[in-house]
Amino acid sequence: MKSLCIVILCLLVVSVSAYGDYVVTPLSGGNSTKAVAAGGSFDLDIVLSGDDVNYAAIFEVDADETGLLYNSYTWGSPYVTSSVDDYTDISSLPLYFENFLNSGTFGLGTLVSVNITVPAAYWDTHTEVVFSIVDDPNDPDDIVFSNDEGDVPTTVGGTFTLTPEPVTMVLMGIGGGIALLRRRRS
Repeated sequence: MKSLCIVILCLLVVSVSAYGDYVVTPLSGGNSTKAVAAGGSFDLDIVLSGDDVNYAAIFEVDADETGLLYNSYTWGSPYVTSSVDDYTDISSLPLYFENFLNSGTFGLGTLVSVNITVPAAYWDTHTEVVFSIVDDPNDPDDIVFSNDEGDVPTTVGGTFTLTPEPVTMVLMGIGGGIALLRRRRS
């Protein structure tokens, strides 16, 4: 009987601690990878999943390579893009996102989308770019989602990887082959 009570107590603790937790994940079209040609654009979506609502969001997104063009961003409703409560800065890495709601709450789904362009010659010097949500264990305030009950516990759900479109890789290979042939003939 004592062991049954302990098991029940443990299950209650686990279920209570799991409720309300968020998972924040960078995706594009629901996927954790995307191939984009040089000169092409895509939307990086920051997606919340879990079991709660929020009216304040603060977090950063970083990439392991520089040189991409961060064109614009759009917050998911009811957050308002470029409002007096939107302190987002996508001018440099890490991309900083901060927004507050005056009324209502945000639940689950795409919290914010960032439109990103891959410059024309980008894949000449890069093979992939990995995006991640900044999660510094020494900084408890680097990911903050708040509601009336306080901060919602949040974990990072993974990374997003951007790669060249296969056609781009073929063209790079052909270009490299032509360069080798020219060098051998000289």
